[in-house]
Amino acid sequence: VAGDVYQWLGFEAYQLIFDFLDDVVGDETLSLDFFAYDLNEPDIVAKLEALGPRLRAIIDNSGDHKPDDSAESQAADRLVTSAGSTNVKRMHFSGLQHNKVLIAKRAGQAIKVLHGSTNFSFRGIYIQANNALVFRAPEAAALFEQFFENAFTHDKGFSADPLETQ
Repeated sequence: VAGDVYQWLGFEAYQLIFDFLDDVVGDETLSLDFFAYDLNEPDIVAKLEALGPRLRAIIDNSGDHKPDDSAESQAADRLVTSAGSTNVKRMHFSGLQHNKVLIAKRAGQAIKVLHGSTNFSFRGIYIQANNALVFRAPEAAALFEQFFENAFTHDKGFSADPLETQ
């Protein structure tokens, strides 16, 4: 809602995140690969749910994110219901999975990426001084997609990949 206090508090990061999600939700030819560390902003979770099986997600499960009653576990359960159990993974690599990334794809090819320090949470968007950047260069998006694909399909042994070691 234009002029909403949350939109004002989130400033440009809010606008970039919600515009990105709205673009993917509104275009049936797009799918989304998604990394989340903190995930408790309900409007973001609702937009992710709206994607149905066009979403693949990796959500952190370290520390406070692991219990069944954590916001991340509850969001993951909702996304499993909408996207399917094979499209939602919980992991924390060797410590924690601290990525905050949206990758839009068309016909399996990454076309743009959003990333930065902004968590997909109330605190990350509306309270902390974080950043979000959108790259519309397929070459940049492809690197993020390669990282996502490696983590999504090879969560064990993923650290040997050259992209991970660099």
